[in-house]
Amino acid sequence: DAKAYGVPVNQEDLVVTLLAFSYNVLVGIELLEGRRLSPADEDAYLHLWRYVGYLLGIEEEANPCESYGRAKATLESIIVHILEPDDDSRKLVANLLRAGVGDGHVFRRRCEFARYMLGDALADDLGIAPQPPSWTVFGARLYLWALGALARIPLAGDALEALNRWSMRCVRYLHDRRGPR
Repeated sequence: DAKAYGVPVNQEDLVVTLLAFSYNVLVGIELLEGRRLSPADEDAYLHLWRYVGYLLGIEEEANPCESYGRAKATLESIIVHILEPDDDSRKLVANLLRAGVGDGHVFRRRCEFARYMLGDALADDLGIAPQPPSWTVFGARLYLWALGALARIPLAGDALEALNRWSMRCVRYLHDRRGPR
């Protein structure tokens, strides 16, 4: 009933949204860690998102989160025909990268990191200019890789988890002390 509920979302749009939060996140984690996650971790994560797809109303045969390979193939198939940056997307990206920082050092580091995460071809299509390599982005990549490596060591992983819980309590405490703004 389009009058009561509006125009329904088609299956392809639902699937690409699902993949943005499932497969793309796995790829981002793997890119930052410099390696693929274990097949068991990939399967568990995608299984969760397969269920989310079910809740969204994605038909069983259209839900790509049954395997890493199918999720990748489906996203690549859809992207081929929907991802063509236009002037509006280039303006949006430029504004997002400049938000609150102008054209200075932070903007250049954002561009460098965006090119790393998106790849040169898409970054070029979006008008993100290449930047000279910086120690800032190299350091961030090294730090994230090191955290990923430490997390795989049983005792170090437990220590990192405890440190994260403690730091989140500190953040909550400081936030509560300041009160609403």
